Amino acid sequence: MESLDRIVMCSALLEKLASDFYIELSKKVTDNKIKAKLLYIGYDSYKHYQLLINFTIHKQLPSLDDCRDSFGYVFNKLVSSLDMLSSKDRISDDELRVLISSLKSFENLVGEELFHKMIFVMASKLDLKEKDELLTLLELLARDEEKHEELLKSITTT
Repeated sequence: MESLDRIVMCSALLEKLASDFYIELSKKVTDNKIKAKLLYIGYDSYKHYQLLINFTIHKQLPSLDDCRDSFGYVFNKLVSSLDMLSSKDRISDDELRVLISSLKSFENLVGEELFHKMIFVMASKLDLKEKDELLTLLELLARDEEKHEELLKSITTT
């Protein structure tokens, strides 16, 4: 079984990758309303990264390879999406909708929320000094993820 600290660290790394992705994506779109929504999600994900890393023992991110061992698909999807974005100057509205739709499905299946749920289950079973603070934080992060999903949905339906 994975250690709680490792899952929190990998969850923080996932949030950092998500932040990088949404901020980079915002630079590739021309519609200012869509750009604002993507930046909101990107900076919110960065906040999640900072908050989660605060609860780790080592206070630094693991390497991508460390997290790929256990949670490869999640990281590979974001890294490949970031790589694809870096090769483009702009992204069309149609490309954006397809990309966001695939990421919405991806997040619903195995994304950030899964990591937060895993942490929540593991932390609730342990006798940690900071357990209550971590559980409260995870509940707040879950609410943020719901907002992200609503914003992504609004992008694909405009």
